[in-house]
Amino acid sequence: MLRFLIGFLFLVTVSANCNANSLAILNHCYSNFLSFYGFNFQGTLPAYWEMHEARGRVIRNQGITIQPKICNVATSLYDCTSGTHFDYTCLMSMGVNASDAQDYFTDRAVGEYQCTTGYSTLMSQWACMGDVRDSGRPELQACTDALNAAIAKGGNVCPAVNVYLTCQSPYYEAACGYNAGVFICGSNRAGVLSNNEVCQWLGVLDECPPYK
Repeated sequence: MLRFLIGFLFLVTVSANCNANSLAILNHCYSNFLSFYGFNFQGTLPAYWEMHEARGRVIRNQGITIQPKICNVATSLYDCTSGTHFDYTCLMSMGVNASDAQDYFTDRAVGEYQCTTGYSTLMSQWACMGDVRDSGRPELQACTDALNAAIAKGGNVCPAVNVYLTCQSPYYEAACGYNAGVFICGSNRAGVLSNNEVCQWLGVLDECPPYK
């Protein structure tokens, strides 16, 4: 991964358990996660983009050979933190602002998807999808901008969310094949669900196409 993270604001509506026991679990889990990227975690999370850049340096320096280990770190974090019910507000108790906390929360969910369900495509199309992601195509950013605009407007955002799920897929599919489009849809869907499950609860959140 984790060159393919989505970036949008979608407010969490579930309640979380941020008691001392939960925070102890989160501290333990994130200490292990951050140590891989060279951070000496002492209870305060680094700014999200500081962590993101540290991970990017590891990827740039070692390439695809390090990806299995990055995935192991990502899935270990997900499994470790699954022992407690929490949302991004709990991560704010670990010293980051709301925006960074939401980015960490989304990162966790997208990393788990990309390194489990999407792992085969991640590995086989790693370089190609990275090139698309890093191309700076305005069409890709426009997908996120449209979702953000719908959220800012308020009301029923589920139709806009469904458009967003597959909005970026054609560009990845055209460059890297069908499964790359599915991968991006699945990554976006994982990020949506990590932040707000209302559309899923209402039964109106679209599924992504199956892999071939």
